[in-house]
Amino acid sequence: MEDESLWEQAKAETPALTDPNSAVYRLMVRLSERLNRREQKIAKLERPLSIAVDEAYERYEQEVEASNLSESSKFTYISHAHQFVRWLQGDFEPGGTLR
Repeated sequence: MEDESLWEQAKAETPALTDPNSAVYRLMVRLSERLNRREQKIAKLERPLSIAVDEAYERYEQEVEASNLSESSKFTYISHAHQFVRWLQGDFEPGGTLR
């Protein structure tokens, strides 16, 4: 919603954004197309990568649980790995508030 109003404001301030003959307009179209292609490539990679990370985390957790580490060490190893996985998924910010 906010992006849409920002776009409307930019169009009003810069008529070249809506003129298909302007270099600014053509550049915006090319950048938009390039961004869409990049997003499509990322989407294709995200799912398999996410599955691989989840599977690796599960194996890691099982190995830590099966180890001779103390319970507090196991907790530390697993919780830190879990935070890393959350960071990869965009659900954790180091130094931020836990959710």
